[in-house]
Amino acid sequence: MTPLDFEGDYGRAYNGRIRLMIPGYDAIQEIGAAALAARLPQARRALVVGVGSGLELPGLLEALPQAQFTLVEPSTQMRQLCDGLIADIGANGRVQWGPPQLPTAGPLGGSGFDAVICHNVLHVLEPAAQRPLLDQLGTQVSPGGALLLSSYSEPEGEPMEPWLQLAAARFRALGMDGPAVEAVMASRNTAVFSLDPLLLERRLLAGGLEAPTQLMQAACFRLWISGRPTEGQAPAAPASAAAAITQLRAVVAQLRDPQGGCPWDLEQTHASLVPYVLEEAHEVADAIHHGDDRHLAEELGDLLLQVVLHAQIGSETGRFNLGQIAAGISAKLIRRHPHVFAGAEAADSAAVKASWEAIKAQERAEREGGAASSSPLSDRLAGKVRGQPALAGAMTISKKAAAAGFEWDAMAGVWEKVHEELDELKQAVASGDRAHAEAELGDLLFTLVNVARWCDLDPETGLAGTNRRFLDRFSRVEAALGGDLQGRSIAELEGLWRQAKAQIRAEVSGQPPGPQSSAG
Repeated sequence: MTPLDFEGDYGRAYNGRIRLMIPGYDAIQEIGAAALAARLPQARRALVVGVGSGLELPGLLEALPQAQFTLVEPSTQMRQLCDGLIADIGANGRVQWGPPQLPTAGPLGGSGFDAVICHNVLHVLEPAAQRPLLDQLGTQVSPGGALLLSSYSEPEGEPMEPWLQLAAARFRALGMDGPAVEAVMASRNTAVFSLDPLLLERRLLAGGLEAPTQLMQAACFRLWISGRPTEGQAPAAPASAAAAITQLRAVVAQLRDPQGGCPWDLEQTHASLVPYVLEEAHEVADAIHHGDDRHLAEELGDLLLQVVLHAQIGSETGRFNLGQIAAGISAKLIRRHPHVFAGAEAADSAAVKASWEAIKAQERAEREGGAASSSPLSDRLAGKVRGQPALAGAMTISKKAAAAGFEWDAMAGVWEKVHEELDELKQAVASGDRAHAEAELGDLLFTLVNVARWCDLDPETGLAGTNRRFLDRFSRVEAALGGDLQGRSIAELEGLWRQAKAQIRAEVSGQPPGPQSSAG
């Protein structure tokens, strides 16, 4: 790519060209200046990076009337044009030139600025050079200060065509002929580079600034403002749900960044994260069980993190991204709710469920090419339990198999099977064959799930209750021993266990604890 020649004809024609080539350019400057005026009315020091010919200076000087301005601009010709503008508006007393470039580390002059402005600079740099400049800009912002910047930004995946059509129509209205319009539109990806908004947000967050707020979009140009919290102040929360999701994406992307990311996050794969997905899903269920909204919101956030992390890993290899995930589930919901989105009828929830399953079966047949299965129930069950916990999956299989006729005649047959499986487990354990013992343990658990089904019990709820009761009793035993269980006799531990059990029973019944005879 040929760099833009700010020292030659391009620079000399810059003032007219920039207003012509960026629909909404003046509005960007006006809105940006107004945002600074509203946010920093008492600003004393302002820095303009890449000031160019100074087109934005009059508005900025008016917006921040108490500020002294430092200007940074590498092009000699642009500095000369800017000097002329400064003289014309009589602003020499409020403006001084800084070095041609920002320092690679630390704020310019050793201290930060209340306002830092960078218009139409980042897209002139290759993406690899945008990152360090973003970091340098963030370093210049003092606590309580703000960063305002605009840039050409046409991120991949966003529908830019409507904006481009508007821009082309404006060029034609200004008298530009057809070939020239086409050349201009083609040059947007050859004369300049696009700034990825996610990269912008990542680098600002990494630098301790707030997530940027987009103030305006004009064709392919965007305007953002961000700020650095004052000392001891938390960053401002995102203004909308969409902004919060964008911030989360940026945070996760930064954690996975090979340059400055988190070593643990960088090591993760889809497979390594499976235990965490399951753990977070169970913690969501636990929060729901306890009716704690604050805890539920926190756990849902942890589960959402897993979704975004998997999406980030997928996007790094070009396999899928968060947008595709969201679009896919939206399309599925619309497709499977024709009574809401396509004029079909469903009188009740049973009709909705039947319609859902029919549409799901049709989708499966289309994926598999319409070939009939020789074991349709097994196929459906395999797909259904694939993502369920083992106990829930066992109950699903047990119910469906029983409904299809694969069932004992009476409860006695189930108990007989329990004893049979228990004996087989004992033999497998005695043999020392770990794999065999594990398989027999699974058989016993599956049979006990059938006991639960016959008795209309929920094994998951039952086991979860046992876990809670055990932990409640165990915590009391532990507390009675000052947190140290080492070296205690089984008789002492059993005695304390009985006491804990009696205490809990008394608390529940409101009666004083009596003597206990077992640790069960």
